[in-house]
Amino acid sequence: GARHDDMPKYLENCYVMIGNVSLEYERSELGAGFHYSNPEQKARMAAAERKVTDDKVRDIIALKNKVCTKESGKNFVLINQKGIDGVALEMLAREGITALRRAKRRNMERLALACGGEAVNSTEELDPSILGYAGLVYEQVLGDDKFTFVEQVKKGNSCTIFLRGSNDHTIAQ
Repeated sequence: GARHDDMPKYLENCYVMIGNVSLEYERSELGAGFHYSNPEQKARMAAAERKVTDDKVRDIIALKNKVCTKESGKNFVLINQKGIDGVALEMLAREGITALRRAKRRNMERLALACGGEAVNSTEELDPSILGYAGLVYEQVLGDDKFTFVEQVKKGNSCTIFLRGSNDHTIAQ
């Protein structure tokens, strides 16, 4: 499910962006050590590293603002295979974007087939043609787990059978 409390839990009429983009703050990994002569240099380096992630999030927000106007009445959902850090989640939540992180690869492939659109590996040159569509996206809590359901998709039909039991033996029977 959505990983930020301010993100909508129930959306209708949604553009779906399927991504494989790291939206986590990552420190530079170079084979060399950095020696800073003062704390400001270290702060500038950290700010530059943070800016890389923030720019990716701003690219996604710009695409959302391009396609989700008040006239269109559409919503925006980001389903990402890689992680999304807290600052990025906050930025997305402020814009009304529901973001799901660390989706399994096979689920991403199925979503692309069902919703249309295509999975992207970069936020450079995002275009509305990469977006899929779902009539309904909502989060539901079953027991201790949160599940996100994507329904009324653009292409194809699929069905999920959800079995619960006290143990594997009970389910197998």
